[in-house]
Amino acid sequence: MKKHLLFLLVCLFLTTYTHAQITVTPEFGSKLVGHWEFKSEADPYAATVGFPLIPAGTLDWVEVDGVGTVRVDYSGTSNATNYFSYDINETNGFKVDDDEELKYKQFAMMFDLKMDAAKGSGNNLTSLYRPVGTSNDGRCFIKFDNGNIGVGGSAYSSSGFVKRGDWNRIILNIDKGADTYHIYVIRPDGMVLQKYAGASRSNVELTLNNVIQFFGDQGDSENGRFNVSQIALFNDFLTDDEINALMKETVTITKGTGISEIVSPTLDAENKCSSVQSLEISMSLTERYGNPVAVVTNAVASEIVRDGDVYKMTLSNISEGATVELSASLTETIPVDLTVGD
Repeated sequence: MKKHLLFLLVCLFLTTYTHAQITVTPEFGSKLVGHWEFKSEADPYAATVGFPLIPAGTLDWVEVDGVGTVRVDYSGTSNATNYFSYDINETNGFKVDDDEELKYKQFAMMFDLKMDAAKGSGNNLTSLYRPVGTSNDGRCFIKFDNGNIGVGGSAYSSSGFVKRGDWNRIILNIDKGADTYHIYVIRPDGMVLQKYAGASRSNVELTLNNVIQFFGDQGDSENGRFNVSQIALFNDFLTDDEINALMKETVTITKGTGISEIVSPTLDAENKCSSVQSLEISMSLTERYGNPVAVVTNAVASEIVRDGDVYKMTLSNISEGATVELSASLTETIPVDLTVGD
């Protein structure tokens, strides 16, 4: 009689998750006009797309969670003295408002920030950007005492929108012509979205001029403390698909011996799918094989458990280039026929 011995070997090679990395794909070729990652201590302000940033004030390069960052610590000083400056020029392709010279109708920005867990004192604010040449004030602020994010003196999100003490991907998506702006925050524990119906709040317009000061402000004592690992600038309002691309990481899932089918998620021709920080994988085994083996890179994997006719595992903290290799092991005993005589 042939016996099947079930056998489980789970081998997980885990990479510590830090934050989602932007992937510059052909989809964004005509919209992405500036991209900075701060990877090099020797040249932290170099651009992967566009031109280098111009630093001002006290800004220090430091590695955090294995990622190159620039440390921004205002400690009650005015943001006008600590910022990155960038000049927009005619080659960037922004759409100019017909009624207002040098003001741009549609644009988007993305920031990867790790906020300090401990708040400062006073206003507890930091500005994400300031267009030089308009009013002195910044345009979008984070409140460090409660994690709210908003525009001007009001119209802030609910408490905890931005998670302090952890990485946040913040996306500002502005369509001034439609009088609309969206604020997205992608955090390790999920994605949060805030939409506003007006691009002008509290007399502060979300607009751009020819010079941007990232984290720039003027006239207020502010207490923002954070590390920035990435900034991206787009010259147009991003579509839902383009926003989704900034939220998703590509995962490659391959099946080997003993796996008859990947039930979910749906894979493309290259065995790839996309996920927003968490992904459930379901697989079916061929009849003669036991429990599956999983080799995982660049993600955290749960145990593989059986659910009816399929086996399931969950990936979380998915970072760029994650892969899952699935197979199943079979151990057999081969029967020997014995003739029993008198």
